[in-house]
Amino acid sequence: MMNDESTPHLVFSIADYFLALPLKNVLRVVNYPPQNHPIHNPTGFVQMGHHVLQIFDLHQWIQPSLEPKEQLFLVVTQDRQGALLGIPIDHPPDLMEFSPEAIHPLPKSQVQSGLAEIVSHAVVIPEQGISTTIFLLNVSGAKS
Repeated sequence: MMNDESTPHLVFSIADYFLALPLKNVLRVVNYPPQNHPIHNPTGFVQMGHHVLQIFDLHQWIQPSLEPKEQLFLVVTQDRQGALLGIPIDHPPDLMEFSPEAIHPLPKSQVQSGLAEIVSHAVVIPEQGISTTIFLLNVSGAKS
């Protein structure tokens, strides 16, 4: 049973990491048409209906050496200025609720690169003797 103060988050995996966005910051999750993938469209922008989204490819942000591959879905959100961002993901995301007590700030580092630039908090979920860490994204903190 979830606490009344728990907040829903959309959880997805990118390059061996579990990442989450508060559901209130997710506008929608849509299919990512193959012709719009960076492999075929290197501009970094995708037109969806009447809107243009900037692609925020976390695969390349976290591990630049990864070969680009075709993702199946886009998580559509906005940056602090209201610009639409599309985050490509490989698999449908999950919906999870986190209580405020479960969300812990990450220590600040003098050198921030890759994942450290775009996450601010973490949730550790113990399950059957194994702990899973989910990092909470701060998409307004950095864009490629």
